[in-house]
Amino acid sequence: MTSMEWGGALSSFGESFGHDGKPLDRVFEYALIGLSMENAIHELSIPAPDYIKMDVDGIEHIILKGGKKILKKVKEILVEINEDFNEQYEMSRAILETAGFVLKNKKGSAVSNTGSFQNTYNQIWVRRD
Repeated sequence: MTSMEWGGALSSFGESFGHDGKPLDRVFEYALIGLSMENAIHELSIPAPDYIKMDVDGIEHIILKGGKKILKKVKEILVEINEDFNEQYEMSRAILETAGFVLKNKKGSAVSNTGSFQNTYNQIWVRRD
């Protein structure tokens, strides 16, 4: 974690880099169990979602990679992507396009449109007709 502040952001799960692909300055660390999208659906016996909203501060591409089969059933996905973090941007785009999605819209935040967030967008991807 990059902060011990309640409700803090910009930490990471299972990786040593942050939302911008750069190493995290960790101040605290603890262990959690994580499941891929596919394992969560299978192990928890829950239905695949129709819609996904994902903002996980830099590991979106890793989560998408673990959900390729599930993405084939999803109608629409909103995902936050930092286009300056090239690996995240390129891998996320490739996974979503391969799963049959097209980019419908992208919008940056008026609150955080400077510095390392300047090219970070909420992207809406919809199933190709």
